[in-house]
Amino acid sequence: MTSSSLLQTLRGWIVSHTFAGIAVLLAVASCFAVPPDGEYLDYIDYRTIVALTCMLTAIAALERVHVFTIAAEHLVTRLRSRRSLITGLVLLTGIGSMAISNDMALLTFLPIAARALKITGDERYLAYVFTLQAAAANLGGMIMPFGNPQNIFIYQTYEMSFGEFVSTMALPFSVALVVLTVMALSVRSSRVVPLPPATTGDRTRTLLYGLGFALAVLVAVRVLPVWVGLAVVALLILSDVAIAAGIDYGLLITFVSFFIITGNIARIDAISTTVTSMVEGNTLIAAVLASQVISNVPSAILLSGFTENWRELLVGVNVGGVGTLIASLANLIALRQFQVHSSHGMGRFLVLFLAVNLGLLILLTALMWVVWS
Repeated sequence: MTSSSLLQTLRGWIVSHTFAGIAVLLAVASCFAVPPDGEYLDYIDYRTIVALTCMLTAIAALERVHVFTIAAEHLVTRLRSRRSLITGLVLLTGIGSMAISNDMALLTFLPIAARALKITGDERYLAYVFTLQAAAANLGGMIMPFGNPQNIFIYQTYEMSFGEFVSTMALPFSVALVVLTVMALSVRSSRVVPLPPATTGDRTRTLLYGLGFALAVLVAVRVLPVWVGLAVVALLILSDVAIAAGIDYGLLITFVSFFIITGNIARIDAISTTVTSMVEGNTLIAAVLASQVISNVPSAILLSGFTENWRELLVGVNVGGVGTLIASLANLIALRQFQVHSSHGMGRFLVLFLAVNLGLLILLTALMWVVWS
């Protein structure tokens, strides 16, 4: 690889991992306030990092054999009306995010939606469908401890049971599911041309990587010890070294950076006291608002150091994924995918996106505020 191509690759990586770059800069800045010492080793939650790495590796492995795309395409072929097609695409994205995270769900299902709408002559619905899919990706994954990256972290950090996690998220998840389904069903229906499957896979590797994914889930929910996660990562990469290139290192860097930031803030008494007073008693609102400004994954890590109220933190950073474009990386993925698949209508998409997302944010936040008041 030439120096120019290397620089181009590096520039592309930095552009696509803006959050990670900002997180690193903030972490470095915090090191000037609290010079590195032995306590830095205690900042990082290694169990979370291993569990997250294991999940990301297993997802990258399954993506290598196109398992999510194949499954989605075969399901979409059975949807014979515009209404069922759009509803199916939205629900598929929500269900997919439960298992493979909101980011990967959008990267998988948005191109399928674009292709389906183009084949059926319904491209005018692209902005609406992409908006609902982005919301479904953010809100669908909140029901599972491994559904969103922030969930893995909170589940590991606060050590609640699986039942406690699901029961806490059941109400906002159910309401979000109903609202998104009603919005998808609101389109005028007509018969459409079935979408033909276009992707094939490797059955043997699919079974192998499926086993790796199952083990990753068991590590994430603390059924298996964390060392199993390291073994899964090693075995999957040894089976196909190209899997390593598909891992979301930007997300891992973001986690480590915010562990450092949070650890340093906790050692600055004036800031720590101020943040604690702002978060305690207002954890839900603090998590929702912080997510709109710095995204929900960093918000989860940052605020966890200043509150024991994991229920409000958990709901806040998940509900907070909808709202502004930067509330979740998934929102930026939806924006970029719309730019790729549509040559016009960006203004309409942004207005529609903000209207739907802010509406959902206000509805779900108000609901949980009333329930817990």
